[in-house]
Amino acid sequence: MDNAWKFVQWDVQELDTLKDSFPYRMRLKLNNGEALTQEEKDNIFADISRNIFSRSGIPLGGWMFDFSDYCRQYYVEFTYGHIQKYWAPNKTAIRHDRYTRPLRRIVEVK
Repeated sequence: MDNAWKFVQWDVQELDTLKDSFPYRMRLKLNNGEALTQEEKDNIFADISRNIFSRSGIPLGGWMFDFSDYCRQYYVEFTYGHIQKYWAPNKTAIRHDRYTRPLRRIVEVK
């Protein structure tokens, strides 16, 4: 898989052992050109926004699954004036996230 790499220095399990994991299955679907459901997009956004290792990838078991080719960059303005940058599959995934409310506006970075 081209969009996954080992990002830790210690020994980790083989990538094939993660076949049943969510990031592996989503990366495989995207590599095969399949469309994702909105729920899958929401889960990708939640996993990306809640990790401290990458802004556009999902870490799992010492492996990083990169979604930068699928996600776009957005600036999100919150009701109280705070602005934050996110990587997300679409604006709807940001709106569906329960931790990014209340929102004032979402702007895609070109």
